[in-house]
Amino acid sequence: MDDSTQNTSEPDSPANTIAYLTLTAVSPGLFRGGVLVVDTDGKPVDFRCTSAIKPNAMQKILYGNTLAGHMAIALCGQPLLDAVTCEPSVVVVDRPGLLDLRRETGAAALWARRQSDLIPQNETAPASDEQELLTSEAGHFDAVSVSPHGAFATDLTDGVPPLRALANAIDPLEPFGRIEAALKWVQDKAGRT
Repeated sequence: MDDSTQNTSEPDSPANTIAYLTLTAVSPGLFRGGVLVVDTDGKPVDFRCTSAIKPNAMQKILYGNTLAGHMAIALCGQPLLDAVTCEPSVVVVDRPGLLDLRRETGAAALWARRQSDLIPQNETAPASDEQELLTSEAGHFDAVSVSPHGAFATDLTDGVPPLRALANAIDPLEPFGRIEAALKWVQDKAGRT
């Protein structure tokens, strides 16, 4: 097993797993994608990350405004979801552009962010106007808003229950911080390119 792949336990059933997926800049112009699958207690089930992604000048020119979406879906999201040991019940992403992964996977996909961070979406964002709030009865985290892809509004019904179960154990956005730290660690170990 290489540094970019870590199966931390036996595969869990899809009803009990949540995949957190992101594409992160690990240094200027250098990106890595990561997926962390957790159970509803927040314990890691699987972690995968991409090799370093560094678009060259020609790719930037030829892809233009579609480069970010191409990197997020074709080079990061789809390969990572194909590599995990079990299909999660929901895929949680940290930016609306990653919701287009929903077209490639059978799992519900939800964009999650702090309710206090809600900003108007641009016209190209695929997120639905529908949203649901996840809150902590004990006040352990600020409210989290989740939205599905505009073409898959039923993902709220399918994806929110496992997130509510997770919210009883941890802040539902906390796994994104774990991924970011893991990707930076992998990049530091690999050396800067």
